[in-house]
Amino acid sequence: MTDFQETLPPKNANRNEPKDAILRQWVMLQLIPREPGGVTAQQLQAKLAGIDPLYEVHKRTIERNLKALMSVFPALDYRAGPNGNLWFWQKDAVLDIPKLDVKTALMFRLAEAFLTPLLPRSTLSELRPHFRRAQETLDAASDDQHSIWPAKVQVMPNSQPLLHPDVRPDILEVVYAALFEDRRFQARYRPRNGPARDYEVSPRGLVIRDGIIYVVATLFEYTDLKHLVLHRMETASLLDSPVSPMRSFKLERYAKACFDYPLDAPGVTSTGTMTLPAKLKVQLLFDAETAVHLEESPLSEDQRSERQADGRVRFRATVADTQRLRWWLLGFGDRVEVLDPPALREEIALTLSKAVQRYRA
Repeated sequence: MTDFQETLPPKNANRNEPKDAILRQWVMLQLIPREPGGVTAQQLQAKLAGIDPLYEVHKRTIERNLKALMSVFPALDYRAGPNGNLWFWQKDAVLDIPKLDVKTALMFRLAEAFLTPLLPRSTLSELRPHFRRAQETLDAASDDQHSIWPAKVQVMPNSQPLLHPDVRPDILEVVYAALFEDRRFQARYRPRNGPARDYEVSPRGLVIRDGIIYVVATLFEYTDLKHLVLHRMETASLLDSPVSPMRSFKLERYAKACFDYPLDAPGVTSTGTMTLPAKLKVQLLFDAETAVHLEESPLSEDQRSERQADGRVRFRATVADTQRLRWWLLGFGDRVEVLDPPALREEIALTLSKAVQRYRA
């Protein structure tokens, strides 16, 4: 052990008041949201006391700390609210400790390229300050190879790109807060067909698919799960009432069952227990050129392939029996033939036959 290591205090050393004050102020800064959100000194006081009893201080102490920290962090600001000043970070604020290094900046730029086709603009705006800081770090790098490297990487979507509907930032703020704090929120929601109505929403999770954000939720005191798309929410406000628990609910399992376009709606109990879509053992015959795609990105763990005398490739795999499977197969047109199961073969053949009739009409 070096002399320097011998001088370090043990990790569980007694905490002292100056150190506690620094830690408390650092935690306090992390609890302040970015605008348009905001938090009062009284709310910070309650949050700090809930994190660590040693962070419990008078509200006036927090107010003095915040005003002092404004001189150190220019992006820290406040505005008047009905229950006192609301403290917030300006939209472009980024607090980097430790300082962002070049390699991490490159990863942020890759993340930006990957996420931009997937997420709506309002969600991406939450990440824009970090993406901007990453670009500034790369621009300042003395190594030209690092600064121009992002221009050498492009992320291309595998499907037809669509314009994503946007979500109001204040609604995102409420929904995220409700999920983090397991609280209900009041929302005016416009269904696909019909006028807007007010709902009391108990959020269970978020699912993002093709740039659309869905909140999986129960409404009022009902136990059946609904999917509300955030871009159809006109207003949202946080409530004090907690979300009632669904002990067996697992969002990952639910998303796999309900968001992969199942043929039948899976049964879901009041506790969240549910069944996944049935499995199909399929045999598919692809032409040689298209088969390369499946050989490199298999359909399933048990996929097997066999090259035929005519050059085509037969694939055997176990897959979920969903509408997505059918759309995927139809997307290949005449480059694929369904061999098995017979019911799926007949269904695809009937769909293609109807398409031909429509084009000849």
